[in-house]
Amino acid sequence: MLDQSLVSGSSFRDEKNFPHGFSRSGSFSRNESDLLTKGGRVAMALTNGEILPSTAVQSQFLEVCRGERAPQTEFERVWLKYVDVVGRKRCVFSFASSGNLAATEGGVYTRDLIA
Repeated sequence: MLDQSLVSGSSFRDEKNFPHGFSRSGSFSRNESDLLTKGGRVAMALTNGEILPSTAVQSQFLEVCRGERAPQTEFERVWLKYVDVVGRKRCVFSFASSGNLAATEGGVYTRDLIA
């Protein structure tokens, strides 16, 4: 359950890194996606310094983000996972190839099969 001091009136979305939403990214479970959507806006504002912590829960959250203490709540673990996923470089593999390469390879395989 998410502490009310981390919940804002509007949903958190990261269009740049998760254009289809957290739940469709494959990185987060449904519960994790819900936690990020509900508490992400306040968490982002706290970590960016846009707002100062006003409760003990918010202060503890910032300590976890700075690495001063281990995460104790589910939201703290999910937020660290979010930061890790966003910071990771992604490799994208494509099955497309140029026409020349496909034609050359296709000819080689065809000759091998016919002979």
